Amino acid sequence: MASTRERVCFPGVIEGEGRTARCSVWATKVTLLGATVAAFAEYSIDDVSEDLPDGNYSVIANGETIPVARRNGFWVSR
Repeated sequence: MASTRERVCFPGVIEGEGRTARCSVWATKVTLLGATVAAFAEYSIDDVSEDLPDGNYSVIANGETIPVARRNGFWVSR
């Protein structure tokens, strides 16, 4: 089935390790042709408002809570 893919950006909030920061969350929006609902995949975190230490966090964006971790200065899924 054919689909469209588009990169989109949402404002987000990162919470965890006793800290909170604002960020931008990029995702790929995938819509099947003829469908009215889209799915989002391939998330990435950008423009974090403060330098957060390595640890476990949650990103809240577009009505979803996504578990992530910061390891060696990079954001990874967990």
